[in-house]
Amino acid sequence: MPRGGPLLLVVDMQDHYLASLGIEARHSLVGAVNELARGFRDHGAPVVWLRMVHDESWAELKACIGEPGWAERRRCLASSGLAAGVRAAALDLVVDKMRHDAFAPGSSRLSEHIGETRPSFVAVAGVSTHICCLATARGALAAGHGCVMVADALAAADPAEHRRALDAFVAEGGAVETAAGVGGRLRPQPVEH
Repeated sequence: MPRGGPLLLVVDMQDHYLASLGIEARHSLVGAVNELARGFRDHGAPVVWLRMVHDESWAELKACIGEPGWAERRRCLASSGLAAGVRAAALDLVVDKMRHDAFAPGSSRLSEHIGETRPSFVAVAGVSTHICCLATARGALAAGHGCVMVADALAAADPAEHRRALDAFVAEGGAVETAAGVGGRLRPQPVEH
């Protein structure tokens, strides 16, 4: 990964999670995320697709959702590929995660892939805003990365949960911007004369 540049993390763009959105919201999110990822690639910035995979050892979650929920989760995540319409490029990195926060110890190998690159900022997009996206954005902040949640490239089944998550992230010291705002960070700023 390039040292010191921006990094895009796209969270859980899998059928299981996108199914919670209506058809129109799903198409809108997939389009927004694809466009954002293209913008990062066009500026030489890496794109990482985070995929939730089933983890039999996550006892706390199993206790919370019960045996029927656990069996459904196992079934749905058995094929954890990216959803139809999601356009990952050959140079993009796909990282499996086993917890909501991709930065949590034992959750994924994301920190190993980022290594010492020290991105100038981490942008987070994907689904669901208030669960895995917020947890991963918080993890980025805790790891010492500047982080922005891309409001119009995130979604939750409940728009109120989406808004509350973004508000909470700002209250915790994170940033929220639109894809256009994040895209402006990717381009060199004009020199003032």
